[in-house]
Amino acid sequence: DVISEFTRDHLHREVQRSQGRLDTRRMYDRTGRLTRKLTCKGMRGVVPETFIDREYAYSGQDELLKKRHSRQGVTDYFYDTTGRITACRNEAYLDSWQYDAAANLLDRRQGETAQAGAGSVVPFNRITSYRGLHYRYDEYGRVVEKRGRNGTQHYRWDAEHRLTEVAVTRGNTVRRYGYVYDAPGRR
Repeated sequence: DVISEFTRDHLHREVQRSQGRLDTRRMYDRTGRLTRKLTCKGMRGVVPETFIDREYAYSGQDELLKKRHSRQGVTDYFYDTTGRITACRNEAYLDSWQYDAAANLLDRRQGETAQAGAGSVVPFNRITSYRGLHYRYDEYGRVVEKRGRNGTQHYRWDAEHRLTEVAVTRGNTVRRYGYVYDAPGRR
């Protein structure tokens, strides 16, 4: 049995990945941007069942404008004239970001409520709390911990700033995922 199989196009982009019963196909536009990612169950069978279907639309400046997700609906993205994201909206939420004149991200929260125009500079542009998740960083600005209601994730990095381990804790269960790299730096 094949555990995982990859197919690449002439530009060496991944166009198909098979993992057990799941088969994911990726489609790109003329400029190489991902436009669709379709994951189906049972592709080797007669009639595959769509598991997740995602479509992406971009601006002329390569900014992601819209994401259509078969389970999460449509998400729209908005940017300022310098290309910084200013808002993200879908059926479940509206997030917005503001920046000061030096392009520092502003913290728009006062306690747990957002107030337009209010906020102070986010230290080192490192968000420490967002949508119920809490983040910790190391001296290099890398995320080393992410905590939320579903558990905690700890991240380890090597001297070349490559992710080497993720430890996921849920209740009393800890799962560890390790990553190794070859000489050219491929995972």
